Amino acid sequence: MKLIKPVTVLLGISVFLLVSCVKERDYTQFYKLEVAEKGNVQVVGRSTGRPPMPSIGVSKMLVVPVEFVDGPEWTPTMLENLEKTFFGETEDTYWESLKSFYQKSSFGKLNIEGELLPVMKSDVTVYDYRNGNSASYINLFAEPLHNSLDSEFLKQYDADSDGFVDAVSFIYSNDYYADSEFWAWVSQMGSGTPNKNKPVFNNHMWCSYKFVNNGSTKFWNDSHTLIHETGHLLGLEDLYDYDYSGASPAGAIDMMDNNVVDHNVINKWMLGWNKPYVVTGDARISLKPSQESGEFIIVNDLWNGSQMDEYIAIEYYTPTGLNEKDSEAKYLGAYPKGYDIPGIKIYHADFRVARYSRDMGNWSTVKEPVELSDIATGARFDFYTSNTVSFNRDKKVNDGYKMTRLMQPSGKDTLVSSKVPPIGNRNLWQADGTIFNPSSENIHFTNGTNFNNGKVFGYEIEVISITDEEAVIEIRKI
Repeated sequence: MKLIKPVTVLLGISVFLLVSCVKERDYTQFYKLEVAEKGNVQVVGRSTGRPPMPSIGVSKMLVVPVEFVDGPEWTPTMLENLEKTFFGETEDTYWESLKSFYQKSSFGKLNIEGELLPVMKSDVTVYDYRNGNSASYINLFAEPLHNSLDSEFLKQYDADSDGFVDAVSFIYSNDYYADSEFWAWVSQMGSGTPNKNKPVFNNHMWCSYKFVNNGSTKFWNDSHTLIHETGHLLGLEDLYDYDYSGASPAGAIDMMDNNVVDHNVINKWMLGWNKPYVVTGDARISLKPSQESGEFIIVNDLWNGSQMDEYIAIEYYTPTGLNEKDSEAKYLGAYPKGYDIPGIKIYHADFRVARYSRDMGNWSTVKEPVELSDIATGARFDFYTSNTVSFNRDKKVNDGYKMTRLMQPSGKDTLVSSKVPPIGNRNLWQADGTIFNPSSENIHFTNGTNFNNGKVFGYEIEVISITDEEAVIEIRKI
């Protein structure tokens, strides 16, 4: 405080005006991350026996059409459509092929190549397989196929030379049934032991051709399900909640949530496709649309330098590019419609990892970033939280801790607590004066004003302006 000259007011009384010396904020306390991060989902996947397909450069995928004795016979047209949906051009499909989607989503960093193998046939009926009266598809198709293939051929499909075929997709010709083995998923097979002389099958997809072409003249050569499952092949987790039907911690509108629009910026970072602005104090940052730039912001003063930490993440969403198709109309007329206006998505991300102690048989939170050298010691690592509570490695984890949680401008938490969550445009932050401040009165943070790890967040966030070209975000110390 400082005194200024006395001022005479009515009645002849002299008073001193007090003015506070308020320091002007310096909004330049941030930087763009330029160095390689210390860990990502690929590292965690290898540590837990789920070696993912490479997310950078060329990644190879074998596609195997399979047929049960009473299932529809694969026709040349079906096989041509399947190949186009996996490896074709954008114009060969209703939306994007698997290959074209990942080329665009990764900003050109991932190129998925592959081929269709000849149809494999089984003498098992659909009825018997659906009702568990036969061997698994691994015994029926995967093992005979691997035994029949030449070592040199399999090496071509091990792009990172880790002893595993990058990915193999088994596509059955008959219809799918949600209550049976005929559904779509990604899993692992075998012992998980690599063989560089004859790379083994492990990371694989099982899916119906009906997900690609269900007879609709509108949704033809449709890659939505293949893209979602390939997200798993790359190491990404589901963002919906398996335990609480209807709950959508991440907001429902995401490729790893409801199979719609693009991957969010955090998952792209996990795969090595983009890098964030890192806030170190007061900051005013202009973000280009994440669709075209991959730009986003992370906020955590005690950030450990890797993706494997807890932080607030901010991206500028626009209904353009890979978001456009699903923002114009509901996919299949049933899935959530994408946000059809520009706006800001604010996430509370918790990608901390846990180290598994084999002697003690339990999990403990890892304080430091994961290093490849840590994995080489034989320790196992996995994510500490999930968007599904029952998936948490440590069963003592607070139920409110989520891996990817969309922060709602309403200050409520109905995406998690409601069976019919309020999804859509209302969950995008706008330049309307609403301030993100994790006070104990709203329900933004499970730990009141602190991160899940107990550390103080200590910031407020405001959207200053939004145009077609950029959004200006202000982050202020409090």
